[in-house]
Amino acid sequence: EINYRDWSSDVCSSDLARDPSAVAGRRAFRYPEDRGDRSEACRLRGDRLLLRQHRAQEKAAVVAKAQGKTVLKVLVEEGAQVREGQKLAVLDDSLLRQQVLQAEAAVGRAASYAATARADYSRMTRLFKEKAVSRQQFDHVEAEFQGASRQEQEARAALASARILLGYSTVTAPISGILLKRNIDPGDTTGAAPAFVISNYQIGRASCRERV
Repeated sequence: EINYRDWSSDVCSSDLARDPSAVAGRRAFRYPEDRGDRSEACRLRGDRLLLRQHRAQEKAAVVAKAQGKTVLKVLVEEGAQVREGQKLAVLDDSLLRQQVLQAEAAVGRAASYAATARADYSRMTRLFKEKAVSRQQFDHVEAEFQGASRQEQEARAALASARILLGYSTVTAPISGILLKRNIDPGDTTGAAPAFVISNYQIGRASCRERV
């Protein structure tokens, strides 16, 4: 009769990808490039059996949302460990900043016009109730007030969009993991192709049965 002694350890497959021998200091094995949830057993040197359980790696192709922008800085290299939200590259944002300033100025003008139209509408409403002005005069001021309010709303929406685009001048990591590919360099122009590829290996469990 053969007796076996069991051991097991939680392992991170991102570590295994970098160092296949890193399984709680045990004997080396080759970690597979499998896809999908599965369990797999393999024989190690001597009489050890290893049961490997792992999940498929998650990959993220990072495309710069600001298209046609010059890359100023690339902050990471291939093989680096990155965190979700970490800055990967910085793009030229001079035009985007100018667009934000223009949108802010447009909001100021629209807000001033809307405030004046609002005051006129309030005054005309009071006079119309007192029958001091005609219906035609009241309708004209009301339409002008509604138009000014729409212009202010549109200007504020344009400012919000400009600020969002300005935020796209920094390329960030959507997930935590290992940077597999870096496809841009300073001076490049961003396009539809991925600027980076990040792989996030999931936590798995390794178990070994040793004959004693």
